[in-house]
Amino acid sequence: MALADFITQCFSSEVEPEVDEKGVPFPRESKTNKKKFVKLSSTDTYADWGESYHTQPGKTAYPETVEGVQRSVLYAIARGFREIRQSGYGHSWSRQGPGNRAFHIAMLSKEERTSFPTKYPKTKDALKKDLRKIVNTNRTVTEGGVTYHLFDMGPSVTNHQLREHMDQIFYKGGKAFCLPVSVVMTENTLAGMVSNGCHGAGWQHKTVADYVEEITFVNPLGKLQTITRKDKEWRSAFLGYGMLGPIVNLKMRLVEMPAVNLSLEKIPVGQQIPPPRDYKMPENMRQFIKLPDEKTKAAAMAAFLKRVYKTQHYEEFVFPGQTDGYAVSYTEDGESKKAKKFPPTIDADLNAAGEVAAQLMTNSLGFKALSEKSQEALLSDFAQFALYATKKKPFVTSKIDAIHFRGDHVQDFKASDYEFEIGIPKLNPNSQAIEDNLNLEIVMELYWAQLEVYYKYNAANKHPQFLPLELRVNGGSDLTLSAQRGNAATCAIEILSLEESKLPVDQWHQYVQETIDRWKEIADKYQVPFFPHLAKQYEGRSVVHNGRRMDMLEYVREMFAPRVEEFYRDCLSIAMKGGYTLRDMEIYKNDFLRQIFPLTPELEAKLLKEVEDKRREAAANAKVVRVWRDPTQPNVPALLYPAAPTRMGNTSLHAKLGASQPAVRSIPKITVPASQSRTVQAERDLDSPAYVRFWHDPTKTDAPTLSAASSDGRMKMLILKY
Repeated sequence: MALADFITQCFSSEVEPEVDEKGVPFPRESKTNKKKFVKLSSTDTYADWGESYHTQPGKTAYPETVEGVQRSVLYAIARGFREIRQSGYGHSWSRQGPGNRAFHIAMLSKEERTSFPTKYPKTKDALKKDLRKIVNTNRTVTEGGVTYHLFDMGPSVTNHQLREHMDQIFYKGGKAFCLPVSVVMTENTLAGMVSNGCHGAGWQHKTVADYVEEITFVNPLGKLQTITRKDKEWRSAFLGYGMLGPIVNLKMRLVEMPAVNLSLEKIPVGQQIPPPRDYKMPENMRQFIKLPDEKTKAAAMAAFLKRVYKTQHYEEFVFPGQTDGYAVSYTEDGESKKAKKFPPTIDADLNAAGEVAAQLMTNSLGFKALSEKSQEALLSDFAQFALYATKKKPFVTSKIDAIHFRGDHVQDFKASDYEFEIGIPKLNPNSQAIEDNLNLEIVMELYWAQLEVYYKYNAANKHPQFLPLELRVNGGSDLTLSAQRGNAATCAIEILSLEESKLPVDQWHQYVQETIDRWKEIADKYQVPFFPHLAKQYEGRSVVHNGRRMDMLEYVREMFAPRVEEFYRDCLSIAMKGGYTLRDMEIYKNDFLRQIFPLTPELEAKLLKEVEDKRREAAANAKVVRVWRDPTQPNVPALLYPAAPTRMGNTSLHAKLGASQPAVRSIPKITVPASQSRTVQAERDLDSPAYVRFWHDPTKTDAPTLSAASSDGRMKMLILKY
């Protein structure tokens, strides 16, 4: 169907359609409700959560249904928009959001996305909506000894809603489920976490996107397209930074939710992550941090290794200038009967009020009048109250509460954030084991290197970092464009401060650059991958790579180049399945993503040539079998050549059948795993004589046999037996 006809069909109505100033019909939420239109705005602006950039999209759509998203895409195409971007809360500091004059598909209402304090819609009502569903499919898959329960989930489901929904079941004694891993904040949408390679903590856990079973998106034709793990392109489709199209459904792998023993420990900074071997502390740190003696260091090391290896979640927080840090971990062995909501209601309310108060405080003239040192001390002291630090027994709670231990309203206090994903090498590279086999010296060096940068600036009475150093040990990833791909484990380490508009920004950028340089030196020493978190800040910074200082965007582009080719090879396959081209998919990128993941004419030509070469190779290796009718039995064709069933040499066949060569009628592609013994029937009326052409892969050794059979006294089938 032509695009114009499809648009007309989508917008058709018995009454005169409402149109915009260009005469293009406004998109409707569904065909059945002729009066319900997608809300559109030409004036709404966009800003990321950290206020690091602002744009003015050409139009912003607020669809509430899957059909509404489709029709919004078609409307944008009809209006001639050259960029379509989808967003949730906007927690991507890097410029991945909609650009100026782009068509912006907002998956949350304007109030939900921008209100301060954050306003959460009622979960019970929200989950009734098309784009926020949480539906148990009652199907399971098992991988790596773990049983996953498959849930159909809308892209706009937030961590807040999933948590509240599942906690209501869990604390009433029911069977509840949760993601195996997630980010600490509750103000994130599922599609946002999946699209941007977000992660949680624990060496056992990969990125959130690694737990996708199936993804459905709106392709450049405005049609729904689904990629599952059965499709060879899934590693590229599940983490695509929005470049395949707006996500409208995710089938996720959830686990049955256990009760956990949550520990929040207050630990001296010098013992939180013990110093590396032969560490020599700079003089400017000695009055603030006490190095442990050998006995204390051994105990600290044992506790550190226990948190890394023997828990299912592990992260560290160090606030600027503080003598104590905080370690958060949990084990999945809690007693459900003893589990209680965390944070407790009173503490959760106090924490929420604290986040709002901190944001208001940093906006105030009184705060701005303070010295940077006083600002840092005030914020650092204030922020620690939110961590509920204790040395008492672990708190028994639900796993989802432990993941989101900070509670709601974290996003009410905005921040600047630079995070890097750094590979952790194995002690024994030849072993498949990860537990007790990670060289954690690199984690120790990364931690202490950042402390050194902080105290260097502190000695010069410079205080650009107001918020914590955060460090997590998590797993690798199977996904093409993941920063954690191929790692046995990953050290996710980040430094945060206030919004850049409230900082001595040049000093902050210099501070960040020195930290990056130290971290990159350590990564190079251990010869491990070093990537920025692509949803966090990194633009404008640089890195020394192979002896040359490079702009960070240039570095990211170079490091991702081999994977970008793999990604676009998969995208071409996806596009061919959907009936469009790689160039059609460019509408879902903005200029920033084109810089990082460029589809150059040379790369596009190379990929198209690969497809054509495969076609020619298949044609050159074609096997031809002639089929004819027995004159005495006009309705029953027989095999003239070869006379006996023949080994054809493939498990994936493209069959064509026609009255004569080259007048050919297509038979659909037939694919059968060689390990399966089954019969595939290709039913067509046969003219006489007829040819059946099989395209095959000569590298495959398993082969089918070919024979003929009759149906209802009239020969109509060719049967391929495996």
